[in-house]
Amino acid sequence: MGPTLRLPQVKLALLSLLALSGCLFTADRVDPVQSDSLQATSAAAFFQLFQQAYQTQSTGLLSLLLAPDYVFQADPAYLADPTNSTWGRSEELARHLRMFQAISNVSLQVQYDPPTPTDVPAESTWHVSNLNMTMDIQDTAYEVYGQADFLLRAVPQPDSSRRYVLVQWTDRN
Repeated sequence: MGPTLRLPQVKLALLSLLALSGCLFTADRVDPVQSDSLQATSAAAFFQLFQQAYQTQSTGLLSLLLAPDYVFQADPAYLADPTNSTWGRSEELARHLRMFQAISNVSLQVQYDPPTPTDVPAESTWHVSNLNMTMDIQDTAYEVYGQADFLLRAVPQPDSSRRYVLVQWTDRN
């Protein structure tokens, strides 16, 4: 196995590679017929689909899992510019698109703890105690690990089911 990095470090390592590539990428699409089967109807289903999005390198699937008001909160200690530690859904999908285009042989393992209730009844915070990803970047194997808090929202559906979406991802490294 090659270098081992924390999650924020891999984002920094990829930035120079992605900046040099100069490519414009288009997002993959999820077939509308399949999108119903890709709905996270529980927190466990959400995490399974989240892993699948990484392992298949699908921004289309990832976009189904992010709430319209999604926010990413990076750990400022790991950023080159700590004043730019949050971004929204569009930027998150653009960053994932660039990352997915630059990596291969992705494996993601997510271990999470029981949720912590929030002040909003339909939302709960899930502590991801082990976020471990392996991948290849230009024929070099990397391992990325970290911790995070995922704020999930259970959105009521017309058929009385619930669809779980990620409202906020907070790095805890």
